[in-house]
Amino acid sequence: MLRIEQSGPVATLIMDNPRMRNAITQEMWQQFQELLERLDADDTVKIVVVRGAGEHFSAGADIASVEKILHDPATGQSDGGDITVAETALARFRKPTIAAIDGYCVGGGWQIAGACDIRLASERAVYGITPAKIGIVYPLSGIKRLVELVGPATAKYLLFSGDFIDAHEALRLGLATKILDTENFWDEIHTFALHLSERSQFSTQGIKPWSTRSVPNHTTWPSSAPIGRGKWR
Repeated sequence: MLRIEQSGPVATLIMDNPRMRNAITQEMWQQFQELLERLDADDTVKIVVVRGAGEHFSAGADIASVEKILHDPATGQSDGGDITVAETALARFRKPTIAAIDGYCVGGGWQIAGACDIRLASERAVYGITPAKIGIVYPLSGIKRLVELVGPATAKYLLFSGDFIDAHEALRLGLATKILDTENFWDEIHTFALHLSERSQFSTQGIKPWSTRSVPNHTTWPSSAPIGRGKWR
């Protein structure tokens, strides 16, 4: 299941399936959009941290039901399904998001981490982007996001090989934003989340849509863009 904990302005969205290293079942994938909508509507929440319960971020999509998870009823094809809905809801979430990556971050777990704004990894984090190991093709949204983060050549290396990499290699390649000391990891995550919550929500929420995609040199800001001074809810 997914569950939410809140401490002041920081909400934590927890993938809670520790018996399976937080493998994400179909029911869990289907919960993301609803819970994110709830967090978006809650004015007391300024920052969302995404993490796994216990010792791992997530071992990925539940292999036993991966075909059902990837199935898109609208097209009849295995081209994203619940995974695309979940990661798109996270990537488009209005407020800043932090992936707190401890232990394994593999497969579908990486797709959730990759959809977050900031990825903070413990020194013992292990990443794996593994479709070639289990004979599936990642949804297009996840592949495009990976390419945007690390570039085409590195994305191909990670996707084709399925090799596991440690936190330091993940940082070098662009999969991690920063590495934190394992012993104080959760305290540092909370401190940083509080730090972000003290910044202008008007600024962060206004900047976020433009900082997640390439913007042409001569972009005309839409009339709805929040330019100037103001305050978000």
